[in-house]
Amino acid sequence: MIDELRVSDYALIHQATLEFVAGCTVLSGETGAGKTALVGALKLLIGERGDAQAVRDGAAELKVQARFVGASGERIAIRRLSADGRSRCQLDDEMVTVGALAEQLGPLVELHGQHDHQALLSSRNQLAYLDRHAENAELLSNYQAAFEAQLAAQSALQELEAAGRNLEHDLAQAQFVLREIDAVAPKAGEHEELQARLPVLRNGEALADAVDGALAGLRGDGGALEQLALAQRQLERQAGIDPLLDVQIDSLSGAVITAEDVAGCLRAYRETLSFDPQALEQALDRLGQLEGLRRRFGPRMEDVFAAREQAARQLELSDDLPQRLQAAQKQLAEAESELLATAGLLAANRQEAARRLDETLTDSLQDLAMTGAAIQSS
Repeated sequence: MIDELRVSDYALIHQATLEFVAGCTVLSGETGAGKTALVGALKLLIGERGDAQAVRDGAAELKVQARFVGASGERIAIRRLSADGRSRCQLDDEMVTVGALAEQLGPLVELHGQHDHQALLSSRNQLAYLDRHAENAELLSNYQAAFEAQLAAQSALQELEAAGRNLEHDLAQAQFVLREIDAVAPKAGEHEELQARLPVLRNGEALADAVDGALAGLRGDGGALEQLALAQRQLERQAGIDPLLDVQIDSLSGAVITAEDVAGCLRAYRETLSFDPQALEQALDRLGQLEGLRRRFGPRMEDVFAAREQAARQLELSDDLPQRLQAAQKQLAEAESELLATAGLLAANRQEAARRLDETLTDSLQDLAMTGAAIQSS
């Protein structure tokens, strides 16, 4: 319990000290005497948020102190709140946070406002009290699960019905998408491949001339390969005499091998080259078709393929829409039946519990000497 409360510079209070005694302590006085301010000061000690406007005019800070006495001994709490909003707390001569005050002192104080009893007038609260008295936790859980299942089944049916209403338009759109894309019949990677080929097709003649010139320079009479081989033979006659020269011989030998490899690759590449205006025109036409698909269903080719897949799936799903509607209707009917059954059990249990609660509360009223008073559920 609270043994003593001291308040300084809180609202209209300059200094106030309250010493409590065992039993009931009543604070009385006319409006404005400071009863509410004392309760507000006590709230600061149990961790409620402070308002700098509560500091008395002209004071630098307010201060609330209290001594709590209980089974665990005596505890001293102090809360200061400055006019600029800074808060400081102490508990048993140690600095603590507001949260620590709430955690350690909050359970020791229970505050009730003057209108708390009006919560009994709420039908929601009345039902909660009844369910607690009836121990309806399991029934309530079953009802909630049945209710959510009914909502899910209803939503699924509504989605299918909406799909059915839009089916004609959606099917026409899906058929258009399939028709347009399948008329071009794009293949994965084809667009990228064409973009890579076009520069070669456009410049085939120039590439062929360049490769022919390079091959002539490598393999022609007096070409690089012939000259490298000649230089290699000249040096190999002196191989084994000076290690420094042997290193260069090895390097020259590697250069000969590299040049031969390059020449072989160029010859193979040359065989793939041709200046074909018809092939170029066909590639440009095909790329134009693919670009058209990208403009309509893209911007990427991946988007084109995704649009086709979605359209095909929509057409496939439309084939069994009547069967799925029937299944959804059946599922909703079953969910509604389960919900009604669960609600019936809960209602019956509540009615029986209400009767028992009426009797219990009526008996309690007799104990309070309220002869003739009775509680009856409506």
